[in-house]
Amino acid sequence: MNPIPPDMNIQEQWRRHDVFTDKMVEYFKKSIGCSSHHGVMDVPRRKFVSQFKKDFPEKKVCWLKIDQRNGALNVYQDNLVFTDWNGSNPMVVKDLYAETLEFVPLEA
Repeated sequence: MNPIPPDMNIQEQWRRHDVFTDKMVEYFKKSIGCSSHHGVMDVPRRKFVSQFKKDFPEKKVCWLKIDQRNGALNVYQDNLVFTDWNGSNPMVVKDLYAETLEFVPLEA
């Protein structure tokens, strides 16, 4: 069962450990395809636009899965996941460098 309230904006609460609990983090990380060696970082819209010169839909949040193994290469194309504000509906971009962003569901 999903422990994250459907009306919670997890990007706003991500760093508040008194609100966004370990159980919520564990559920969220699993739902976006993280392995035990992954950390997660939110990617602010302005950083994404600065990096890729395009925007993503207003009601989406961008997350970067960070491979924390020694010497791991963190490639944006493979590690970006987009969710709704409450962390549901994880999606990835088919081709990050295409003219327009085409979202596809994250494969489990």
